[in-house]
Amino acid sequence: MEVVVYDGKWVSILKTVPRSPSRKTGVYEVVTKETRSVIATIHWYVPWRKYALFPREETVWETTCLHEIVVFLDELMEERKKNSAPLLPALHTPRELRRLYAGVAGAQRVEHGPPKPDC
Repeated sequence: MEVVVYDGKWVSILKTVPRSPSRKTGVYEVVTKETRSVIATIHWYVPWRKYALFPREETVWETTCLHEIVVFLDELMEERKKNSAPLLPALHTPRELRRLYAGVAGAQRVEHGPPKPDC
């Protein structure tokens, strides 16, 4: 089942059912309002870590359509940022790490520098 999630001047964007049930991000089709032909898809592009437009071959785009796509992509990314937790923990300085682990049982202070002689 496809749901219209954006209705522009010349194109509509439909949210589609992903082929893979394990897919975590949405897949969208861009269709013309006149003929309802699919002229592009929008989905998560892993190398860029963001949603991207994948136009069909031999399609022609004008500025209004492109602007509407950019606005939609920005809204998708804003929604994703709002709804997702950070993937990496916050980075700490060495001083903050010493303070964090000062009370941990069994933690020992490690001295850096040349090894001390045994005798």
